[in-house]
Amino acid sequence: MKDNGSVSGMRHHLLQVLAALSIAYSAPGAAVQVTISDACGNSLAGTNASTSVNSSGDLSVSGVTAPYTAMFGCEAPVPATPSCTLSASQTRVAPTGSLTLYAKCSSSPTSWNWTIPPNSPATPSGGSATIQFAVPGAYTYSVSAANAFGPGPASNQLTILVADATTPPVCTLTASPVAIVSNAKSRLQAVCNPAAASYVWTADTGAAAPPASSSAGGELTFTNPGTFVYKVQGVGAANGPVATAVVTVAAAPPPPPPPPSSLPSFVNGSFETPVVSAGNTAIIPLSTPGWTPTGSTGIVTNEYFGNSSIPDGAQAAMYAVNAKLRQDVTIPTAGTYNISFNAMRDGANGSLRLKLLMDGVQIGDAISLNGGQFFPYTITFSVGTAGSHRFEFAGFSGRPLYANDGYVFIDNVRFTP
Repeated sequence: MKDNGSVSGMRHHLLQVLAALSIAYSAPGAAVQVTISDACGNSLAGTNASTSVNSSGDLSVSGVTAPYTAMFGCEAPVPATPSCTLSASQTRVAPTGSLTLYAKCSSSPTSWNWTIPPNSPATPSGGSATIQFAVPGAYTYSVSAANAFGPGPASNQLTILVADATTPPVCTLTASPVAIVSNAKSRLQAVCNPAAASYVWTADTGAAAPPASSSAGGELTFTNPGTFVYKVQGVGAANGPVATAVVTVAAAPPPPPPPPSSLPSFVNGSFETPVVSAGNTAIIPLSTPGWTPTGSTGIVTNEYFGNSSIPDGAQAAMYAVNAKLRQDVTIPTAGTYNISFNAMRDGANGSLRLKLLMDGVQIGDAISLNGGQFFPYTITFSVGTAGSHRFEFAGFSGRPLYANDGYVFIDNVRFTP
């Protein structure tokens, strides 16, 4: 802003006006001589604009007519990078034929960057390129350009087909893998000789089949079980024969039940109640909270039968080969559980085994027991319904001669994660 004279009373906001006006002042309230130009230096002469300054020093501009507005400053143009469209003199040629690629770009490009296929016989440069193709196949190109403002985006992709103009393409179609489960993927791939210009895909299974790619193939996700038959024809000089592939989709197995949020427990799983009185080594028959015995059972101490180092506490349970110990336990939710315990056998019957039953049915494998020392064991099983279930520890002999001979010792019976 240029000041041709001394003007009193001009306020601070006048100093904030952009340097867009050349003004001559006389006095507040008088007419102001104005030359209007925008902040970019473009003259706005001829608009018949007039100005005035009131007694408070406020500047008003009036009489501005279209296409001008009473504004200060200007909006600089946004820098434009090149945008390209790729075309060709033809998109199909016979082997040894030539064609020209054209990059039509806006905003005065100064350089070009070509994206070429691995099998391209030449690398284009500049805004156009003539290429001779000797080997049949499909060749896909794209291009981008740059100017002083930077590089622009990539153009459209353009595929050149080099093939015999008289022979229709014969295709083979493969699916890999051919057998999957729901929500899994299989890749369909067509290979054609000579190369196809395009492909016609159909699926015989209707709306349940995921749509195939419009190109030579692609990976598909199958959400529904069933048998899916896909067909493809290569398009060239004419449509080739139909190639077929089949994908078989089985229903995915249900997920395993979630782990229980809390574990159930056995009452008196370490058999510490009742306490064997001093000077004795056993309580026979068994009478202990939580457990119901069948047959010859009892509670023993470390000294009984010479067994030592009872795993948990000072007492363990014993039962004869043809006896059982049972307890009813409330299972909070359906799911997969583990029962862990320590067990051993007496030394007389080397064929003595232990089995665990739930509701009268054996769970897990029978366990061949060691004599003279406790060993840890875990049995994993599934429960289909929550509620009360009966668990039984039983023994049996693998040799008829000892069918009624021997004792099993167990301790530290518990549910584990």
